[in-house]
Amino acid sequence: MRPANTTRILLALCTGLFFSTGIFAGSNDLSVTLHENTLNKLLRAVGEIKGENTYEVMMVKGSYTWKLRNTAIRLIRDSALFETDVEVETGISTYRDHVRGTMSVLYDSKTNRIAVKLIDAVFALKVNVLGKDLTLKKIQLADYLSAPFSFEGPQTMTQEMEFPMPDGSKKLLQVKPDATLLKILPGKIVVDSQLKFINKDSEKK
Repeated sequence: MRPANTTRILLALCTGLFFSTGIFAGSNDLSVTLHENTLNKLLRAVGEIKGENTYEVMMVKGSYTWKLRNTAIRLIRDSALFETDVEVETGISTYRDHVRGTMSVLYDSKTNRIAVKLIDAVFALKVNVLGKDLTLKKIQLADYLSAPFSFEGPQTMTQEMEFPMPDGSKKLLQVKPDATLLKILPGKIVVDSQLKFINKDSEKK
């Protein structure tokens, strides 16, 4: 049975998280950084993640449950990794496996969202029958953790600025991020942008 509340919890928590921003010299004007520690704080806030279902093997029916322990996201250069311990109880046997998986990291400039999503993390559901481990099926954790971790990107920096001129007139400029680039670095996700300055007075002419 899929934990129905997991998706709602993830979406609600993500909207309340903060990230750091900084303006710096160089080819990029604005940088939004999402830290590995932030993602792992989110996982801890979600709490226990588990599932259950039934099985049938050699004319014997039973049920199984699994729980995730020590779940963490690791950010290395160009990759986001998922790691967890899974505890499985089948009624016939109990065991623990360590699971490693992969995550996608994307930035959508249209929605201004940075999305971190589990795409692959599989463990084997096994039962011990007559001293032998039988694999009943593979369980894809990405089917249970289907909602991405979603964070605001640099477009929130869009604003209008008004400058008084010596002749008493005012110049109206719009500042907005442009030409964004997403990078996965050790311990962090960075979305770099250049700032575009638009003279709104010129557009009216």
